[in-house]
Amino acid sequence: MASSSKKKREASSWCLPALPSEVIEENILERIPIEDVVRFRSICKEWYELFKEKRFILKHLNLSKERFIRIYHDKVEIFNPVTLDLSYLPVPSELRIDLTGSSFPTIFMIPCDGLLLCHVIEGMYDCKIAIWNPVLSSRVKWIEPSRPYDSCDTFGFGYDSYNNYKILRFESFATSKEFEIYDLKSKLWRAFPTAFDWSLFVPYQMLSMKGNMYWIAETISNSEFFIQSFDFSRETFKPICSSFPVKIGVDTVEVLPDFGEINFVRNEPDGVVVLSGFGEDRLSLLHQHPSREIKIEVWVTNKVTDALVSWTKYFNVTRPDLPRFRSPLNSHGNPTYFVYKTNVIMLWCDKILQEEDEEHVGYACACFYEIAEGEIRKQVETRPPHVSDTVPSPCRCACLYVPSLVPVPE
Repeated sequence: MASSSKKKREASSWCLPALPSEVIEENILERIPIEDVVRFRSICKEWYELFKEKRFILKHLNLSKERFIRIYHDKVEIFNPVTLDLSYLPVPSELRIDLTGSSFPTIFMIPCDGLLLCHVIEGMYDCKIAIWNPVLSSRVKWIEPSRPYDSCDTFGFGYDSYNNYKILRFESFATSKEFEIYDLKSKLWRAFPTAFDWSLFVPYQMLSMKGNMYWIAETISNSEFFIQSFDFSRETFKPICSSFPVKIGVDTVEVLPDFGEINFVRNEPDGVVVLSGFGEDRLSLLHQHPSREIKIEVWVTNKVTDALVSWTKYFNVTRPDLPRFRSPLNSHGNPTYFVYKTNVIMLWCDKILQEEDEEHVGYACACFYEIAEGEIRKQVETRPPHVSDTVPSPCRCACLYVPSLVPVPE
């Protein structure tokens, strides 16, 4: 028999040499999913400190992939569209929704670098905003206003050329006299005089991309739709994409101060439109018209930094088994999507199972789809059916975001 010392020498000859720390960092740790990075923080002191370095955080963010996130009244759901993994988090105590009353609070979320700006509306004058990173902590950072928030406020979230995160605030249902910017570094609000000749399309379609904000808006004079942008570096609004690719209706906004509610009345049916990004510097728009034929089309722009920004039809599919989306006026859980590959989209939505009428209660269920031109490649029901239009959806809000290690600013 071989001696124990000989066995040890033979075993040691098969051991791989230790990898340099730079190789581990650049080729392994920067590429692993965010969920694993969060778990690995406690493995050793070196990794714990590495994961807090700004250089590593930005590299990992650039390699991270999209996730879908939804807030229900009882939990937060984060869905990985590639692996089909669905994870659950508790709703932060500050954002928990009381559904026992007669009014149903609204939450809007604007993602930027893995941070979420959460705008909570519980009545005409009971509004608040907070910053939250769902994968790092259940702690939220409340943003104190320069003057009380109200339900007519609209917000934007982005950063300037110095990578300072900023929040934009302006009034959405009237011709504003000013807008405000909050700098998360200085913790100060600054006001700027302005005069708007436009208002935002309802239900809101907003997108933070590469530090700037984008909305679907309409001119007050003739109700023409376009994309409005805000540049956080120049601190200015700028209209782009003056011609809109699809026909959409016009809303009448009714504010009921006695009940603390806002009603949106659609004057003409227009289906559903959803604004999203395309790559890192282009916009995309998903549209479904309310017709018997179930059809989804996606439009994209050229670079938003180009002198002339226009739309081109990118994707078009008509199938009887496509999801029919819920009316956006009756649901906070609007469809959420992104272009995954050429002529392929990933979509998370409330799919109508049964329309509401005088004899039937409407039902819908949350479903994920991978859709290519001419086919549905994947379909996963992520929640059981729920009552559709007679009561608000259990989904309070939904958006697409890229998870990150970016900490909530102190």
